[in-house]
Amino acid sequence: MAGITVTPLADYDYDVIVSTSDVPGTGTDGDVFVTIEGTMGSTGEIQLSKDNAFERAGVDVFPVSCKDLGEVKKLTLRLTDDDGIHSLWHVANMDMLHKKSGMQSRFAINDWVRINTPVTVQADPARDVYLPYQVTVITSDNADASFDGEVSLTLKGDGGITAYKTLLGKRASDPSVFQFGSKNQFTIRAADVGKLASVMVDLNATGNNSSWRPKQVGPFSTERPSALLHIWGYLLLSFLPHFT
Repeated sequence: MAGITVTPLADYDYDVIVSTSDVPGTGTDGDVFVTIEGTMGSTGEIQLSKDNAFERAGVDVFPVSCKDLGEVKKLTLRLTDDDGIHSLWHVANMDMLHKKSGMQSRFAINDWVRINTPVTVQADPARDVYLPYQVTVITSDNADASFDGEVSLTLKGDGGITAYKTLLGKRASDPSVFQFGSKNQFTIRAADVGKLASVMVDLNATGNNSSWRPKQVGPFSTERPSALLHIWGYLLLSFLPHFT
């Protein structure tokens, strides 16, 4: 049976997060372009585009793939609008999140952006926005419950915030994990999702086993309220299980 491939996040995967101000007349239907520069290079000018973006008080997230920028230093923002209807756009701030490391740089703008008048802003010092989660996993004591591949988790909070998929563990690195009857503890780093509502478990077969039977995943110990997820039955590689 074919496994589900877990692709680690590359060093050049980012999110650009745009926060439009909450004041009258702040939104825009224009075309938005950004250039982000770091100590190791630049994104070049890229367009940020999706349906219903840049509305008043809105927060929009745009995935960006580019070469590793190093330490993010500055951003240039440019607005165009062929119709000339929305010639002003008030931006609260923009953030650049390095998805693998959790390091996020903020560009505090808090100003009007005018058509064809580029705005250049220096980045605030980057900060780590991920939280450490302590996770306990108990594998069933059935003889065929073991799994010798990789297990990844995606956390989702009750407010709808979803963290990026995070590798929990793999047998190739630690032969003691995911063995039948075992109790393993892991530390993962992921976005603050608030109160944990559900977890997506993703299996990648790198060994001989095509299923895993965990008895318990959790609790997830961090600064936020936690959850204890009891799982009964086998996790097969033919689907992505979702538990609440």
